[in-house]
Amino acid sequence: MLRRYVIFFVILSTAGRLQAQEEPQLRVNFEFYNILPLPGNEFLAVLTDRKESPSRLKFARFSQDEELLNQELIELENRGVRGQLESVFFWNDKINVLHSVYYPGPQRNNLILTQYNPLTFAVDTAVLVAEAYTPGRYRVPFGYSLSPDSTKIQFFSWSYALPEDPARVEIKVMDRALETLWEQRYVLPYNNERLYFYKSLVNDNGEAYLMAEYYHGKIGPYTAIQEDKVERFALFFSKDDPEALRYSIRLDNDPVVQNVKFIMDRHNNVIGAGFYRDKKLGIYSGIFSFRIDHQTRQYDKRTYPISKDMFDAAAPKNKPDFYPEKGRRNFFDYYLNQLVADEDGNLYLVAEQIAEVSYYLEYGEIMVAKIGADKKLNWLLNIPKKHKSLYQESIFSYGFAQTSQGLFMIFNDNPDNYLTDKRMRYHQTYEGGRTTNVLVQVLPNGRVEYRFLNKKMRTTLVPSRTFKLSDRSMIVYGEVTNDAGQTSGMLEIITLTENQ
Repeated sequence: MLRRYVIFFVILSTAGRLQAQEEPQLRVNFEFYNILPLPGNEFLAVLTDRKESPSRLKFARFSQDEELLNQELIELENRGVRGQLESVFFWNDKINVLHSVYYPGPQRNNLILTQYNPLTFAVDTAVLVAEAYTPGRYRVPFGYSLSPDSTKIQFFSWSYALPEDPARVEIKVMDRALETLWEQRYVLPYNNERLYFYKSLVNDNGEAYLMAEYYHGKIGPYTAIQEDKVERFALFFSKDDPEALRYSIRLDNDPVVQNVKFIMDRHNNVIGAGFYRDKKLGIYSGIFSFRIDHQTRQYDKRTYPISKDMFDAAAPKNKPDFYPEKGRRNFFDYYLNQLVADEDGNLYLVAEQIAEVSYYLEYGEIMVAKIGADKKLNWLLNIPKKHKSLYQESIFSYGFAQTSQGLFMIFNDNPDNYLTDKRMRYHQTYEGGRTTNVLVQVLPNGRVEYRFLNKKMRTTLVPSRTFKLSDRSMIVYGEVTNDAGQTSGMLEIITLTENQ
């Protein structure tokens, strides 16, 4: 159980957006991008000069004692050619910036990996890791993944000229020295306009997977996707095989599979999960999972039916007073956001119910399910949350982190839900404005603990900007507006362990 929290704030700006600390003539507004944990309990705040196609990054390195250690501006534009920021991540003891640049003449996209020293921000190396050829109106799909032991990095790129052409994919696997271990181009038996790639994975041996779906229905500018016409599959690539091995992600009796998520566990097995339903029904029938064994390459799938009674009984044992016993939505519109495989072989699914109602988006309950190492559904619970937004604003939904102590979810909520008035028995919606910051811990046994974080300061969280710093702490970005209407960007570190 959490006893107390150590919460502090790093004030990065006082004028609405995060701002660089340059001379006035070079002053630029910066947007918060992400956080990278660094060695020595330090962390790096990464900012961009604009959300779309940034030309600059700002690195700011902090200690966990609030001290700003150093900062630097990083230029992304090359000879005036603007690119796309793909990712910033820490790997191989370096800060890695993955950046794509489009050259309109040859219609070529270059994917460039630049590595920076985490202390000085000096460039260590820069490597062209992939190329893709596309018309300028298309956004080229690039992707990367790290092996469980962090010794390999894999990139994929997708080249296409016409929507009806077969997809052309290149796989490249490199080691920690950025030496190419193998690379190969593949022509897949799927045309471009009907194909979609979720993500890529790579194992410790340098073998790669691509998770994909292919649509068999009609395609047009006003076509609504029919889930029963979506074919989902995984492709396995190896340097010793010129063809991809295909695993079909489907269930017996052909129910509709939805909201699939894929991960690789520390033993190099591919784990997937999602929801399934009968073609004639709108509500989900249950949870399914599958596993591709690393040693045998065998594919195993399982289903976990969830009845209405089981769904209704999924309230946490120590539920808040306002937990809605009646009027809750049925088992549908849940979107799987996190899939976690722990050291003991347990699998956790975390999903959020999102529905469009009268032009509003409602971000509802968080569902958490545990599939044990015994391949049985150990427990299912719903965490009450009710947000309403006219737009997909970043202050709604929830943030997530996983440690050895369980799963942590953090979100804004209506403060009136947490008053001591025992007469209140309904869940009031959070629509922005005044907020209570709520941290929920789900322990491995399914017990839920609630913590409320802002009794002294009113911070509006941006839950999508939640990052795990270590097994003992997480960090979340938020904003505070003072009486003069000035908004400050804040980084709030939350210690998760006892006796800190």
